[in-house]
Amino acid sequence: MKINRLEITNFRNLQQVAIELGPRINLFYGENGSGKTSLLEVLHYLGIGRSFRTRNIARLIHHGAEGFSIFTQLTQPCGATLPVGVERSKDNSASAIRIGGQAASSLVEIASILPLQFINADSHLLLNSGPLTRRQFLDWGVFHVEPSFFTYWQRSTRILRQRNASLKISTSYSDLSAWDEELIISADWLDMRRRAYLADLEPVLYPLLSALLPDVNLHLHYFPGWSSQRSLQDALCHSFLRDKQAGYTHQGPHRADLQIKLDTVNAADLLSHGQQKLVAYALKLAQGLLLHSQRNKQCVYLIDDLPSELDKSKRKLVTDIINSMEAQIFITGIEIDSFADLAPSPEAKMFHVEHGNIR
Repeated sequence: MKINRLEITNFRNLQQVAIELGPRINLFYGENGSGKTSLLEVLHYLGIGRSFRTRNIARLIHHGAEGFSIFTQLTQPCGATLPVGVERSKDNSASAIRIGGQAASSLVEIASILPLQFINADSHLLLNSGPLTRRQFLDWGVFHVEPSFFTYWQRSTRILRQRNASLKISTSYSDLSAWDEELIISADWLDMRRRAYLADLEPVLYPLLSALLPDVNLHLHYFPGWSSQRSLQDALCHSFLRDKQAGYTHQGPHRADLQIKLDTVNAADLLSHGQQKLVAYALKLAQGLLLHSQRNKQCVYLIDDLPSELDKSKRKLVTDIINSMEAQIFITGIEIDSFADLAPSPEAKMFHVEHGNIR
């Protein structure tokens, strides 16, 4: 999918925006606060289902407005266009999602047809924050190659909520057996797909790591969310008293982690801030390459302030890799001169962003 037209109304400082986009490289320059990052936030909201800056919908709505709307035309691989629209109000009383003129139940339906990767100054958190960020990274990949992923993930999340509620009134582990039987089915499915996805990702990732960090030998270690020395059922039984005391479940697919190691040490403890960013780039580029090879789908890449994040040689390497996927890229920067090595491309389209206006 490619985004060929974008219309935005009352999203942050983007009050009225209507732009035609290029199928490959789209460059946006302007001063800080002009609306560049808000534009990426709009696309992130469409492709991921949430903002990368806040979970409060009211903060996304322009001051004084009752809601925002986003309309886009996507170009499908066959060449046909697919209109997609989202409207949200402060209280959700006037919210709507439409795909191809038909009402959709959730933003997940848009996310499934618009694979999107976002890279910014905080991407190093993929290495040095908690397991949630890495689990989301891993599950993004499984979601886009396994049609049933969201169903199993949603089911396991629901069962965990019910199990946690039951912990408060249970007197013995047997009181949880019905929930655990269901949880184990979903957990085993998620675990199997996560492992399979990583097995496919690693051969794509390691050459990228070698290109971006030639002197660093990293490897991935997957933790399913419970000890490999016992089954999940044994782990849940063994953890019952601890779970009951805490009021939540300590073992399960919701505790999975993708550990990034340098020998036996967490990479975040040894790599510099800049090196961590390069690892994050490699991980997200690898996901795009794998999706392209497995499903013949192209990611849309959003890169906030690329010129200040990478030096010229690494920047060229990253854009060359994205171009090899025939992916669409949205890149922001402050100065027009910072795009000197990208703008000459015949496939690059440049926009000036100023006070919420994009031209």
